[in-house]
Order: sequence, then C-alpha cells, then structure tokens
Amino acid sequence: MILHDYYEMLRDGDTTHLKDLVDTSFYGVRTYDERTIYERSELITYIGDNPIQDVKILSIREDHGDYHYDLVLTDHAGTYDCVAKADVTDGRIVKLYETIRTDKTRIVCECAYDGSSFFGYQRQPNHHTVQQAIEEAITKALQLEDDVTIHASGRTDRGVHAVKQVFHFDVDTVIPVDKMRMVINSYLPDSIHIHALQAVDPTFHSRYDVKTKEYRYKINRKWYDPIQRHYEWHTTIDDVERLREELTAAIGTHDFRTFTTATDVEVSVRTIHTIRVVEDGDHIWIAIRGDGFLRYMVRYLVGAAVAIANGRLDTTMHELIQARDVDLLKDKAPATGLYLSDVTY
Repeated sequence: MILHDYYEMLRDGDTTHLKDLVDTSFYGVRTYDERTIYERSELITYIGDNPIQDVKILSIREDHGDYHYDLVLTDHAGTYDCVAKADVTDGRIVKLYETIRTDKTRIVCECAYDGSSFFGYQRQPNHHTVQQAIEEAITKALQLEDDVTIHASGRTDRGVHAVKQVFHFDVDTVIPVDKMRMVINSYLPDSIHIHALQAVDPTFHSRYDVKTKEYRYKINRKWYDPIQRHYEWHTTIDDVERLREELTAAIGTHDFRTFTTATDVEVSVRTIHTIRVVEDGDHIWIAIRGDGFLRYMVRYLVGAAVAIANGRLDTTMHELIQARDVDLLKDKAPATGLYLSDVTY
C-alpha cells in the first residue's frame, strides 16, 4: 500500500524510492507539525531530517479517490494521535494532509463581502481587514476564551470583493452547529455575511483542497456611475472581439510569471480552464476559472487584454505569456471590478 510505503520511508529517512511514491503533479504535504511543503526537493530535505521515529497506521478508508486514515506518529518530542487524507492517483501520492486529532470541531463557511470596506482580506497590524472582522465576530459570538483563527481558500487584495469565499476554523463550543451561522452573522458588520456553515472532516482544508476558483471582472464601458465606482471599472473597450480573442489565448496550462509582481514565487505555472466574455448592456463581464491564481494575475490578464483591444499595447497575450517577465507588464486592472465568485472542492 502506497501510504504504508510512504511512512516507512519517512521513518527510515530514506528517499531512494520517493519518485515511485510521489506523482509528477505532486501538490504538497501539510504535515502534522503544521509545516507546509510544496516542492519535491523540500520533501526530500524534510524526510532526510528523519523527523519520525515511529508510525502506526490504524485504519484506512477510501472516499471518492481520497484515502482517509488514522495514524499514530512519534517524533523526538512526543507521540501524536493524528488523522490524515491523501489524494492518490495511479498509485502515487498527489497531495497529503495531516493534522493532530483534537476535541474541536472543524467548521467550514461560505461568505460574501464588500471589499471596499476593508484593507484587503489578510489580517494586518493597524488595518481593518476581512479576516480580522470575521475572527473577532466568531470569538465573540461563540463566547470563546481564546481568539479563533480562520483559514480561507485564498487572500483577496484591498478593494476586491467576494461573492463566495470559503474559510474554515476549529472550535470547541456548546453552541450547536445549526445555530452558529445565525449567531455569527449577528456579530459581523453589514459588509460581510455568511451564507452557509457546516461541520466537516478534520482533514478538510479550505486552501489545500481547492480544485478550481472563478473570478469575475465587471467593466462599465458607457456612462460613469459614481455610485458603482467601488464595484466596476469604468473604461472604454474599442474592440470587444479582440478583447475576447486575447483573453481566450490564456486558456490552458502556462507559466504566468508575466502576470504577477510576486518575484518570490517558485512555481508560476497555472491552468486556466475557461474564460467567458459576456456583454450585458453597457457592461462587460469577464469570468476566469482556473486551478489557482498568482497575486494580481486576473487583474493583469484583464488589464493587458483591454490595453491590447484599445490599441495601447502593441503585443499579444501569447507573446506576453511566452516572455515570462515579471517586470514587463504595466497594465493592471483596478481592484474595484474584481469579484471572487466561486470556489470548488
């Protein structure tokens, strides 16, 4: 069994057969000690450090291609009762998530928020953020002694909105799960609302289990509307068909390094599954669905396509992708028109 072989390798500190156990599309390992390992080379280093002295797999069950199992891990600091989940494809591990078993319940939520009310999603010192507002509301609503920490499907930048953001947290409370949504919403500001809430398996992770995300971008190409200034980009589009053509060229698996400012990203390859450009009266909606996105990636894709369609940028989307130059592109669409519209698992 592939999982037994993996943990024997972990216990022995021997990576000789790692390539036989880990798939070429290896996503990463989230280990019981809360470390996150994405690259295969990092996994080799981790195993080489011989972190596990003993391991016992107590039970394994399969559910829709995922293996859920109970195990006991022993390292130099102690012994841990753990639960884990592995995505195994064609006899090789693609993704693995471990967590130490606790008495807490893992809760997953779907929420929407108005990004214009916050300084982005991620908690930051001296700034009002979505994460901070939600964490404070949950802590108060569920009457928790310790501050709760939430984990989202991803971060949205300042001014970006969410129609469907997903996050989870672990909690031990006497409040029934079916009452939590109503109670938490009563403590949230009007700019955030939880639409759905449920208890899930402790191996579920809002970020690491994401299969696809969809972002939608709203453009107003006619009359400027000051009431909608935080919710759309007011700009002209000279050639809608050229806009559609250039965006369609981004569909597929590519290195999108040109479309981010993040110079510290080791892997900038992403897969875009679909791009739709829909005309709706004075507005144009652009929907982009993919397996993941680099920081500012959607805004750079939209900004570049608009610049090309309006004749301000003398290049093509294909040429921009092939350039793989993080310093090349200057046309970034504003955050105001961007919405995280869907997350699938």
